Amino acid sequence: MGRPGALSKNYAFWLVAYTLFLLLAGATIPTPLYPIYQDRFAFSTGVLTVVFAVYVAGVVVCLVFVGPLSDRVGRRRVLLPALGMAAMGSAVFVLAQGVGWLLVARMLQGFGVGATLGTAVAALTELEPRGDHRRAARVGATATVGGLAIGPLASGVFAEYGPWPTVLVFVVHLGLLIPALVGVWKMPETVKEATVGEVALRPQRLSVPRGIRGPFALASVAAFGAFGVVAVYMSLGPSVTETLLRVDSRMAAGAVVFALMGTSAVGQLGFGGWPIRRAVVVGPALLAVGLGLIVIALFQRSVSLFVIGTLISGLGHGLAFLGSQQLVDWVAPESIRGDIFSAFYVVIYLGAALPALGVGFGAGVVGFLPAVVAFAVGIGALDLGVGITGERARLPGASCDPGRSQPRCL
Repeated sequence: MGRPGALSKNYAFWLVAYTLFLLLAGATIPTPLYPIYQDRFAFSTGVLTVVFAVYVAGVVVCLVFVGPLSDRVGRRRVLLPALGMAAMGSAVFVLAQGVGWLLVARMLQGFGVGATLGTAVAALTELEPRGDHRRAARVGATATVGGLAIGPLASGVFAEYGPWPTVLVFVVHLGLLIPALVGVWKMPETVKEATVGEVALRPQRLSVPRGIRGPFALASVAAFGAFGVVAVYMSLGPSVTETLLRVDSRMAAGAVVFALMGTSAVGQLGFGGWPIRRAVVVGPALLAVGLGLIVIALFQRSVSLFVIGTLISGLGHGLAFLGSQQLVDWVAPESIRGDIFSAFYVVIYLGAALPALGVGFGAGVVGFLPAVVAFAVGIGALDLGVGITGERARLPGASCDPGRSQPRCL
């Protein structure tokens, strides 16, 4: 387990959180830059959604192939190549000369994020110095949404006020990856008897034990609905601000995503002590309310109402994601924690891909506004259903022991 010069568990814990944050930030850097790429390389909104979908495909492929692998070969052996792929993705963006380059860069970013997600969240649980599973889930969720918030904001600021709008931000990202690579190399391994000799890289069956399928399904659907909202903001947010709200600013496009994900992070920090049941019920309900306000804002072209709806949706996202991740961490058996979290993130990224593709291609058939409204109504209805189901389900409450990997009160 230990190695000469290895980091302490506490340092390694925060290092893994930093790595998770940095990879998610890198994956969202392109969001405010898409209008620049569209003008430069002359491609449509439909092609833009394909660029996004390629990233999601890369994430899902690595979650299926690589995520469960970390339960057998160890966390470090998965995280190091993941960081390498993320670095290559940023490097390809620096050199991009056409749509094909964007597709390759997004695929590499997807590989890096997909290999990291389940592995990093499992490692956080194992490295948490006091064995506090809820704290580990809270830090993991906050690092995830913090990266999703800071990436587009930083990119928008660089693009609006700095030189080389599609280059400099990726160069900075490459520099920030260096301490993550060094830190992961020096982190202690948390998987006992990790071996590579007899493990083949083949699709793993992301099965969920029968005894936890009920709470796992509820958590997955809650996260699906939450990240469906994020997906449309990430892939089409600039188009929404420019086409429907008449706000033409690279920084504004990044700020819209930052408002959504920043509020999500604040909600997780401010309400992290809530019982899991309350988070799973209130989060989706707030998402539904926020989406309703956003629909009204789009019809009225009201920037202020759009911002209010975005903030409410962000708070709902934070609670829904935090509650669902805590619930999965609570019920996941220790021996297959990476496997369970990989299955969880497969559902999340399906939620990220399908609505974004539907809106992107639906806009070409029925128009941009009807496509966005149809998405909002569908996801809003799903979120309301999740909130009602969560209220009736037997979920962990405030009296449960947060240090246990198996629940006493399910």
